[in-house]
Amino acid sequence: MDDELAKTIFISYSHQNKAIADEIENQFSQYGVGLRRDIRVVKYKDSFKQFMKEIRKADYVIMIISDFFLRSHNCMYEVIEFIKDENYKDRILPIIYEAKIYTELGKIDYIKYWNAKYREIENEVSGLTSEQTISIAQNQKIFREVSTNIGDFIEFIRDLNHKSYEDLVSSNFEELFEILSIEKTTPSENSINELIRLAERFKLNQLSLRHHDLKLIPDQVFKLKNLEILELGYNSIKEISSNISTLKNLKFLDLSNNSIKELPKEIISLENLGKILVENNPLERPPLPIASKGIVAIKEYFKSLVNIIKIYEAKIILIGEGNAGKTSLLKRIISNSYVDSLAETYGINITDWNFKTIENTSFKVNFFDFGGQEIYHATHQFFFSNRSLYIYVLDSRHEVNFNDYQYWLSLISLLSNDSPVIIVQNKIDIGDKEIPLDDLKNRYPNIVKSLKVSSVTGFGIGELKEVIKDEVSKLPHVGADIPKDWYVIRNHLEIMEESYISFQEYLDLCLAQGIKRNDALSLSQYLHDLGIILHFQDDNQLKEIIVLKPDWVTNAVYLLIDSKEIINNYGEFSLDYIESIWKTYPQNTHTFILEFLFKFDLCFQIPGTDKFIVPQLISYEEPIIDNIFKDGIKFEFRYDYLPSFIISRFIVRTFDLQQLNQRWRHGVVLKIKDSLAIVKLVAYENKISISLVGEDSKRLLYRIRNEFLNINESYKNLKYTEYIGCNCISCKNDMKPHYFNLKYIKAAFEKNKDNIFCEKSFENVNIIELINSYSNLVIE
Repeated sequence: MDDELAKTIFISYSHQNKAIADEIENQFSQYGVGLRRDIRVVKYKDSFKQFMKEIRKADYVIMIISDFFLRSHNCMYEVIEFIKDENYKDRILPIIYEAKIYTELGKIDYIKYWNAKYREIENEVSGLTSEQTISIAQNQKIFREVSTNIGDFIEFIRDLNHKSYEDLVSSNFEELFEILSIEKTTPSENSINELIRLAERFKLNQLSLRHHDLKLIPDQVFKLKNLEILELGYNSIKEISSNISTLKNLKFLDLSNNSIKELPKEIISLENLGKILVENNPLERPPLPIASKGIVAIKEYFKSLVNIIKIYEAKIILIGEGNAGKTSLLKRIISNSYVDSLAETYGINITDWNFKTIENTSFKVNFFDFGGQEIYHATHQFFFSNRSLYIYVLDSRHEVNFNDYQYWLSLISLLSNDSPVIIVQNKIDIGDKEIPLDDLKNRYPNIVKSLKVSSVTGFGIGELKEVIKDEVSKLPHVGADIPKDWYVIRNHLEIMEESYISFQEYLDLCLAQGIKRNDALSLSQYLHDLGIILHFQDDNQLKEIIVLKPDWVTNAVYLLIDSKEIINNYGEFSLDYIESIWKTYPQNTHTFILEFLFKFDLCFQIPGTDKFIVPQLISYEEPIIDNIFKDGIKFEFRYDYLPSFIISRFIVRTFDLQQLNQRWRHGVVLKIKDSLAIVKLVAYENKISISLVGEDSKRLLYRIRNEFLNINESYKNLKYTEYIGCNCISCKNDMKPHYFNLKYIKAAFEKNKDNIFCEKSFENVNIIELINSYSNLVIE
């Protein structure tokens, strides 16, 4: 045990493989073993290069060797540093994940890649003076060393009896633990105490107590003065003692995935603390939007708490099909009156509702009433957030198809990460269709209540209001302490008549109130999350404007997508037309609104013209295309749930490859050189179908796949699987071949299997030939 704790185990990986590194670290931390990672100890303004040199000090280095890893400047720098030690071969533990190291062609590809990198930088510096080349000499040296050593390194890895990531997962990492002499026993109170005792004895600077089912942090931890890294994630900790202030050398603190509601203000005394993880905690103090921005924001928050105020405010989003009675229901909730609203909601209506809680506290709710038409659904992403309550309104007169339930409830899950939902069956006075509530709750456990009401008679409205009050009071941010100065700014912004102000104007308001720039950014993020303002801090174009009236910008979008002229022109419009359709909007805001459309992939500009296209308004009619794709390669993305705006976003992102008149509402034809691809949404099967032909089809598929992967990754709960078409004799000329799960192909390849079985032709398919037809998708 003593030797085990004294070991330093480093993990080296490309940032694209962070999820795998996290999983490996979780496995180790369950048994009290911490891994050394740069993200744990390198803080703001520290040198990564200096840290990388520390890899030589590690007893073992776990390397997640992927295609990304072998092409990464930083990862290969770590390799070069590590192999400078004479006995590195005894200390390297490679884990292979989708790396092209199994064939000579794969190895040659990496050698050529780094040779090209070195030649590129050598050519670039050839025209510079010797003084000018000094600043890039280090990188030039690294590229030369990598290009010289990459072949031998790959050969060394291939020669080892290494394991793939899939192999290790299937064996619960048994062999890795065996090599490292780590005893896999579930931590007990005694073993936790032993870990702490050994950390004290060896004066270790790192302690991992993740996955130890801790309710409290043991007092002995606060006596470990040498600690620089403290990992307490994945426990049941509810409270952090003020004694945390004794750990003066602490650089990294992991508190993620606990039950912590409040951080102690003493945390501001930890001057060396550079990084803190707090995600997946019900934090109220500081509010999670502030705490998630990092230690600087946390410290600024506590320093500003001279005068504090509790904020009781929440956002409620009403969704559902058109004519379900959302607007009438909202009127009944707010004023207990009925308005027969026959017209469908245009775009979005934002309405306030104020009430008193049982404790006589003033509570404010911002209702967002969305139009039910499909054309508006893509704009929901502007306002859906984790910090909201959702009301899904149904028309009790009609049977609802299960696909409709799935659409709306999955949309909430997709865009808001499973926020609470109340299902409301409206118009109960004239119809009472039953809904499969038990089935829905099993699939969507975030459904908290189902009620039947009538906006006409008022039946059930009283109960609904009480349920709403109860549920909004449970939202994590409600009742959180915020600086009184923030509240002053929040109220000032609300009463301003302007629809928007510049970011500089906003900063001036904050500075006049004594709020510094970093706090002003935290405040704008907080108000953005509540739906009070819109401020897109991560966008270079949009961050310069603070939208004070969110419906101001969305109504501009709806003016565009509801325009009969644009609809009749199948989504095409010109800059000149913008001038007329946005005539009530100041001309200097038109660029901002266009950037807003671009940010959310709602439109694109046709290259070389002043014309724009809104994909959601393109004709549904699919162009007649010769059956040229029958002989090509086939690829599919299959989803548990697939909103139509996924294909719209893809059409926007690939405008540079599109052919004139070769796009429609649910698909597009793309071209690179002489190669073509047809990409289309098959809605009833929840899939994206891709067929390609031509010599550059692999290159074209690489671009298409990357665009979809990027779109998919922007939605936390979007579940999908990739499939490739079979290339056997029966399938290769068939528009509907048998499809193989891409993960299955990769697993077979990693297991050195020669063939897999086609369920359509009942023939064995050679894996290498199948891989070659799809290039590096399998072994990337």
